[in-house]
Amino acid sequence: MDTWPPSITYNLTSRKGKAKSVILPYPLLEGGALTSATLRERHGRLEWVTAQNLSPNRQRLACSEKAVLAFPATWSPPVQPPATSWSQRAEQSAHFLRTYYPDVDVPAELIREQVATEAQIGDSLRAFDPLLGDLVTSFDVSASSKRWRTFMAFPMSRNGCDLNFSPIEFSAEGSIITEPTHSPARTFRTPICQIVPSPASDGPDRETVIAVRTHSSVSLLSLSLPMSAAAFPMIRDVGSFDRLSLGGHMAIDVQFDCSLENVILVNNLGHVFKRALLSDDDPVNVYNGVSEPDYANDGFWRIAPGEPGEMCFLMTANSAELIDFRTLDRAAKVYSVARGSDSLTSIGYDPDDHLLRLVTTNELVWVDPRFHTRPVLAFKHEREYDRTLSSHVVSIGDARLTILSSRNNSLLSIYDVSGNNDGLVQSHTLPYALSGRFPSGPHSGFCVVQPHLGYGNSATTSLLQLSNRGAIYQSALTEETQPPVEIEVSWSTGVHRLSNDSRTQKPDVGRLGAREMQEIDFRQAYQRLFSPLDTAQSVYPAENADAVYQTLDAMPLFWKQASIVDEQLLTIFDIAFRSGEEPAHASRADFLTQSTLSSRRGFRALTQGRVPRETLINEAGWHFNLEPVLQMLVPDISCDIQSMVERLHKYDLVLDECRSGSSLRRESEAREELAVDLALSTDVLSAQPFANSKADLTEGDIFETMSRAAEAMTFSETGPPPVQFGHLSPIAHDTQGTTDDASTGLELQPGVRLLLAEWDIGTDPDQFTYHDPYDDQQPVTRSPHHQALVTQSQRPPLVATTALPVITDSRAALPTVISTSQPVMTGVLVGSRNEAESERASVLPSDPHATMASTQSVPGPYGGRLPTGKKKTAAGKKRVGGF
Repeated sequence: MDTWPPSITYNLTSRKGKAKSVILPYPLLEGGALTSATLRERHGRLEWVTAQNLSPNRQRLACSEKAVLAFPATWSPPVQPPATSWSQRAEQSAHFLRTYYPDVDVPAELIREQVATEAQIGDSLRAFDPLLGDLVTSFDVSASSKRWRTFMAFPMSRNGCDLNFSPIEFSAEGSIITEPTHSPARTFRTPICQIVPSPASDGPDRETVIAVRTHSSVSLLSLSLPMSAAAFPMIRDVGSFDRLSLGGHMAIDVQFDCSLENVILVNNLGHVFKRALLSDDDPVNVYNGVSEPDYANDGFWRIAPGEPGEMCFLMTANSAELIDFRTLDRAAKVYSVARGSDSLTSIGYDPDDHLLRLVTTNELVWVDPRFHTRPVLAFKHEREYDRTLSSHVVSIGDARLTILSSRNNSLLSIYDVSGNNDGLVQSHTLPYALSGRFPSGPHSGFCVVQPHLGYGNSATTSLLQLSNRGAIYQSALTEETQPPVEIEVSWSTGVHRLSNDSRTQKPDVGRLGAREMQEIDFRQAYQRLFSPLDTAQSVYPAENADAVYQTLDAMPLFWKQASIVDEQLLTIFDIAFRSGEEPAHASRADFLTQSTLSSRRGFRALTQGRVPRETLINEAGWHFNLEPVLQMLVPDISCDIQSMVERLHKYDLVLDECRSGSSLRRESEAREELAVDLALSTDVLSAQPFANSKADLTEGDIFETMSRAAEAMTFSETGPPPVQFGHLSPIAHDTQGTTDDASTGLELQPGVRLLLAEWDIGTDPDQFTYHDPYDDQQPVTRSPHHQALVTQSQRPPLVATTALPVITDSRAALPTVISTSQPVMTGVLVGSRNEAESERASVLPSDPHATMASTQSVPGPYGGRLPTGKKKTAAGKKRVGGF
């Protein structure tokens, strides 16, 4: 094969001298740079040919307007990493060990080191997981040589352990019809990591085989299609490889040979295994490592099939090697990157054009395995460092395109690179991007779906994107000159149910993350309550008509009994319980024991209004209705028994054919009993009213109130009145544990008594209005004071002091509304012995705001101090000369 000359670039240096040139052994194309060129003979003459042969006849691809949701999300939301630091997580881990394993002594350094290691592993796996392969793919299944169907395969369910097959149909008119299924085709024990279909074949007898790699094993499934029109593929197990079959290690990648006869695997140590597809033997180890053992512990291995039955390619993060099955003693290096700069991310071989496509974090490289000493062509993709880059090959018309994608974004780059008639590999168009069609952000992979050869419109291609929660987004890929493609998605009832369930899913934190929870099975309890019962069994106790009638007759006379304790608050349920006979089984609380009204006759009596509720309320000393308060906790509660029963119907069980008549009767009785209990608990009654309520003041209380009002007008030192308590009165205890006499009351501070003096016991707090006692809306007027100015013939001596100047307050005087416990002291001014000073002091106002101490002894700007002389400024230097 003819090759292009190598690329030569020059590095700019800040030092003087020649710049060092960098020579690459292969042509590297990048935007805006002069590409490689060579002379070719055409029609007897030589002409220049470049690596970028831009052809005007090439058609560019375009996606549909917006991707549609073909399948809802079924995976659990990802668990967010903790926002705490390593030291905080180490402290939490140590606290957990001390709480649940107090006998185990673990050093704090060991806990901190373990937490740091787990955090580093978690961060690296979130950035790039070497175990994840292609999770969404497509395959063709045939029932005969004239009938083929296309399916897409992807993992579903909460943990991604179920395999889903959903059909995709490409019509001759160019539309795409997708009918996803809600039921899984196969369920595995561990999450699915990779799905690989066998290469397409035109033979009618060739079965399609799919390899599914999980965390524990690799399964081979053979698919065949029945003769019925709308049939689902029949699945048959062909083989399974566990860790023991792969040398005791985990499988990292699996691929099918191009000849459809062998399956090739590689484990986490880089050992390559091969097994015949129709054989029952274990895989045979054909290669045990790379040529450079320094890279053996990288943990990233990928394989690609080569020529049918002859070779395969093994790739690590730093190199790609060719393994020839005929000479297993050594492998030939195909491509390598500089250590520490770039990394290989994807590998794929196309037997049609005999080109190996390698993707690095910096370039997209095409290599001819027949002449693997140097790459044929390379493109610089200008993307950031990303180890999730991968390539897909699609053929549309005569063009063979390479699509570059990443799991970190939805950007798709198209490279039209293929060979020409002269044997040179050229780029026929400039690279272009397809973006904005799929949801942005990280996802789980792309897939290109094309119709089988001879079925549907060959110019139509479907693109699938698998989100991080297992949702499938579908778009169409056609030429720009073609009309837009219509995508029809038809969901069944089961798929709609999956979509509704996904909205309420929570992150799967695992058993260790949910260790504070405990799962309890209440199945036996529900069976005991709602299983078919005998006719004699009922939720109500055995009814006694005489006991119900005696309770209803005794309830109106309840307040006239001498055994009522004044300090207790009772509900109507308590009154009904105490009016009847003592229960056969005593309970620790009255509200947990059923009364005689907890029966069918009691419900009818409450419905007919025979329970004397109004009589008990009118004869009680105090009553309060708790219905507005209880409705905040139980919105279905109401004093009206009929409306409450109607509201409680929404808690009934689903009515189906499996429920018996006894279950329905038991449900009705339980609803009636609950309504009776709630209706009898909405009213709180007391035999005695609240003490010291202004509505029930006696003559002694009125006389005491008038006496305190008279004391407030004098200079008495009694202070604010004591605090009036309602139904509950506190009792003070001393430090020795003995109680004082309740008649002495509780001594409180004057501030507390003054604050609670305006509160009336028994009043509605919603009707309380606060009145500001310090209302100063109308300022008190003050008569102006005039002071005669005294003219002095000479300056007074500095040692003499004068009276304070007259200070007029600009603010209004505050009225005195609170009487003090001590007589008010008037301000006294101490003046000098001079008579003039005493006269001026006598005309000062008595307002306390004006009798303020002054720090200035004499009026004036200097306060009687001699003014200082003008500050002498230093004479400036005189300029010498005429400048």
